[in-house]
Amino acid sequence: ELNKKIIQLEQQMEARKSETLKKLADLETQNALSSQENSFLKKESRQLQEKVDQLVRDTQRLSRELHQKQQAVQVMQEQIEQGNFAKVKEIDQMEHEFRNRLSMAEQELYLSLIHISEPTRQAEISYAVFCLKKK
Repeated sequence: ELNKKIIQLEQQMEARKSETLKKLADLETQNALSSQENSFLKKESRQLQEKVDQLVRDTQRLSRELHQKQQAVQVMQEQIEQGNFAKVKEIDQMEHEFRNRLSMAEQELYLSLIHISEPTRQAEISYAVFCLKKK
């Protein structure tokens, strides 16, 4: 009877050993899978961080370019305004000169000025209409 119990105990121990080894193998498999998943997740995280970093760099570069273009536009607007002011001043001087010449011509030809239209200032070449009448 003692031998029977010893054999039973040995069988139970063998069964538990087998179960324990199976559980250990399952845990090792799970650990390997977790390790692979962890490695995969780390790789994905690095790739996403690289993409975010690239987007930040692109955004900063585009922001600098936009700022430079805005400055260039502002400079061009100032140049246009200065050019327009110079043209207006030139047209005003021409009108004044024409009025003086016209006044002298009136005295010689007996003509009088009826109307001068507002000079156009939108184009490179400007014009105005002068209406004269004999006295």
